[in-house]
Amino acid sequence: MLDCDSLLKGSDYSELKESYIIFICVDDPFYKGLPVYSFERACRENPEVQLDDRTHHVIFNASAYEKEENSELKDFLSFVKNNNAESDFTRGIAKMVQAKKFEQTFLNEYMAWNLHEHDVERRGKLQLAADLIKSGLLSIKDAAAKLGMTEAELRTQI
Repeated sequence: MLDCDSLLKGSDYSELKESYIIFICVDDPFYKGLPVYSFERACRENPEVQLDDRTHHVIFNASAYEKEENSELKDFLSFVKNNNAESDFTRGIAKMVQAKKFEQTFLNEYMAWNLHEHDVERRGKLQLAADLIKSGLLSIKDAAAKLGMTEAELRTQI
């Protein structure tokens, strides 16, 4: 799918843009104990023949953070595994994560409030319809049509 988005019909294969597919795993997906697994496409029949599609697959294994030599990457993988921000970089990530969590919490609360308002409005309309039907000012058929319901649905609601 990345290739489809990167290459227009009739374009040369060599025009593919470089792309990275990155997975960050808490546990080792290959059970080999490496902190980083990097893959590039090679021919099975002759590994010297490279696809050269400029796609790189990198899988980070946070459970092997202690084996990583690059200190920044080691701190990052430790943060992923232990949720303990020990460097400026990981503290910055932790701060962004908290901000996004707050943003999502706010969004969830906002949506819940809107749903609540919608429910209150809907109940008010149903109550009004029920009152008008009981007083003989509105038929069930007309009330159902105005509320976008079937007569059977309306009868179960009022």
